[in-house]
Amino acid sequence: TKSQMYFLEKKYNKIYVLFDNDDPGKNSMKKYEDLYGTTSLLLDMSKDLSDSVMDFGLIKVKEALEELLK
Repeated sequence: TKSQMYFLEKKYNKIYVLFDNDDPGKNSMKKYEDLYGTTSLLLDMSKDLSDSVMDFGLIKVKEALEELLK
Protein backbone atom coordinates (compact mmCIF):
# COMPACT_ATOMS: atom_id res chain seq x y z
CA THR A 1 0.00 0.00 0.00
CA LYS A 2 1.04 3.61 -0.31
CA SER A 3 1.32 3.95 3.46
CA GLN A 4 3.64 0.94 3.61
CA MET A 5 5.81 2.35 0.84
CA TYR A 6 5.89 5.72 2.59
CA PHE A 7 7.12 4.00 5.77
CA LEU A 8 9.81 2.11 3.83
CA GLU A 9 10.92 5.24 1.97
CA LYS A 10 11.49 6.99 5.29
CA LYS A 11 13.40 4.03 6.72
CA TYR A 12 15.65 3.15 3.75
CA ASN A 13 17.71 5.18 1.29
CA LYS A 14 16.88 2.98 -1.69
CA ILE A 15 14.15 0.40 -2.30
CA TYR A 16 14.65 -2.45 -4.75
CA VAL A 17 11.95 -4.81 -5.94
CA LEU A 18 12.56 -8.33 -7.18
CA PHE A 19 9.53 -10.12 -8.57
CA ASP A 20 9.27 -13.32 -10.57
CA ASN A 21 10.87 -13.40 -13.99
CA ASP A 22 7.58 -13.82 -15.87
CA ASP A 23 5.12 -11.41 -17.46
CA PRO A 24 3.09 -10.74 -14.27
CA GLY A 25 6.32 -10.16 -12.33
CA LYS A 26 7.71 -7.82 -14.98
CA ASN A 27 4.41 -5.93 -15.08
CA SER A 28 4.51 -5.55 -11.31
CA MET A 29 8.07 -4.23 -11.47
CA LYS A 30 6.95 -1.57 -13.94
CA LYS A 31 3.94 -0.71 -11.78
CA TYR A 32 6.10 -0.22 -8.67
CA GLU A 33 8.58 1.89 -10.65
CA ASP A 34 5.76 4.12 -11.89
CA LEU A 35 3.84 4.36 -8.61
CA TYR A 36 6.66 4.48 -6.08
CA GLY A 37 9.89 5.21 -7.94
CA THR A 38 11.49 1.94 -6.88
CA THR A 39 14.36 0.28 -8.71
CA SER A 40 13.63 -3.15 -10.16
CA LEU A 41 16.10 -6.00 -10.28
CA LEU A 42 15.47 -8.52 -13.04
CA LEU A 43 17.20 -11.75 -12.09
CA ASP A 44 16.78 -13.72 -15.30
CA MET A 45 18.39 -16.95 -14.13
CA SER A 46 15.19 -18.90 -13.40
CA LYS A 47 11.51 -18.09 -12.86
CA ASP A 48 11.99 -16.76 -9.33
CA LEU A 49 14.60 -16.25 -6.64
CA SER A 50 14.12 -19.61 -4.92
CA ASP A 51 14.30 -21.49 -8.24
CA SER A 52 17.46 -19.57 -9.12
CA VAL A 53 19.10 -20.62 -5.84
CA MET A 54 18.00 -24.23 -6.39
CA ASP A 55 19.17 -24.28 -10.04
CA PHE A 56 22.43 -22.30 -9.73
CA GLY A 57 23.35 -22.21 -6.04
CA LEU A 58 23.38 -19.40 -3.52
CA ILE A 59 26.83 -18.09 -4.44
CA LYS A 60 26.01 -17.68 -8.14
CA VAL A 61 22.73 -15.93 -7.32
CA LYS A 62 24.47 -13.63 -4.85
CA GLU A 63 27.08 -12.75 -7.48
CA ALA A 64 24.37 -12.05 -10.05
CA LEU A 65 22.48 -9.80 -7.63
CA GLU A 66 25.66 -7.94 -6.70
CA GLU A 67 26.29 -7.32 -10.40
CA LEU A 68 22.75 -5.95 -10.82
CA LEU A 69 23.31 -3.56 -7.92
CA LYS A 70 26.38 -1.95 -9.55
